[in-house]
Amino acid sequence: MDYAFKIGAMTPQEERFACMMGNPHDKSAKIANVEAAVLFVQFEDGSTWGDDRAGKGMLAERPQKLAYLKRLVETYYESGDAAFAALLDEPEPMSPEFTVPLA
Repeated sequence: MDYAFKIGAMTPQEERFACMMGNPHDKSAKIANVEAAVLFVQFEDGSTWGDDRAGKGMLAERPQKLAYLKRLVETYYESGDAAFAALLDEPEPMSPEFTVPLA
């Protein structure tokens, strides 16, 4: 998950949504165990840590994510709540826009 557009740094032991597990349309799916790892980090000063190959795709998607966030703001102010809510439901699962953390 890319938190480049999230306000505030993470604190020690803070939990944040990281990724979708499985098919969001399959309500019968049960997840028994999950393991995760941090592969790449870009700090506020622009320096990085980790696997550059893992970060390459995430960094490449940022312009598309930023454009989506800007479109959300514009839609809300120009067209109101209903249009904004519809735009929130527009991204396809696993697309760059879908993975923008909004909470």
